[in-house]
Amino acid sequence: RNRIDMIWLLDGEPAPDHCTIARFKQRCAKEIEDLFYQYVLLLEAQGETDHEVVFIDGTKLESRAGRYTFCWRGTVEKNLAKVKKKVLKETGLKTLSGLERRLRKTKPEEVVAGKGKRKSPEQRAWEELDALRERWESYKADPEHITLDVFDGMIDAICKSDMMKRFYQNKNCFDQKEIDKYVRGAARSQKKAYSMDWVFDFSYDLSVPEYYVTHRECGVCKIGQQENLTFLTPHMCVMDYPTIEYKGGKLLRTKTLGAGDDCCDFHVVQGD
Repeated sequence: RNRIDMIWLLDGEPAPDHCTIARFKQRCAKEIEDLFYQYVLLLEAQGETDHEVVFIDGTKLESRAGRYTFCWRGTVEKNLAKVKKKVLKETGLKTLSGLERRLRKTKPEEVVAGKGKRKSPEQRAWEELDALRERWESYKADPEHITLDVFDGMIDAICKSDMMKRFYQNKNCFDQKEIDKYVRGAARSQKKAYSMDWVFDFSYDLSVPEYYVTHRECGVCKIGQQENLTFLTPHMCVMDYPTIEYKGGKLLRTKTLGAGDDCCDFHVVQGD
């Protein structure tokens, strides 16, 4: 409504609301994805990108996110370090689980709250430590606090979410555009243009129909190694099954890089 370029583009037509834009994005998801791919190819042809560097959005949001709780990753890490330093100075503890155990053991038997109530020095000290615990939890979710069961539950919830189902709605594993995308991707991956990319081979037979994707290198595994989170990567591999199922296929697989095998051997056939 206010941007000159958008007013020119609309050519006197009313501005679409957010629901119209959302429906358009959902209905034309495959075409939009293809346009982005064409745009990247155009940039590559013009020498504007060489794929040597991957930029990842480093923005994080604290819990209870609001107008004033937005912060950058660097700020989060800096504040987490301050919290850890203060906990270490006051208690000698270095882990979140250790702090939680200390709080459980030292919680005052009598706790007062409300106007006109005077807190004891013990209660004040305990509440200060508990506030540090809350800040620690909000700044970092570490393996000691998020168990594999919790992580698996999160992955399962994502796989079954309406968001995931809508994303793959109207997509077909054996659609020619989908096959062409794999063919281009496989050829591009062999160039190893940037270190964190996937590297894979691809073959198919649409008369069956079926296709094979053999991943030699995995971007998720590489990030897991970089962030020292390799224990999580095998638990993320399960997402491949529902994503292929939502596209009308069925995944048959015997090996994964996340589990320490020499490759990920995707064999996709028509779904039941």
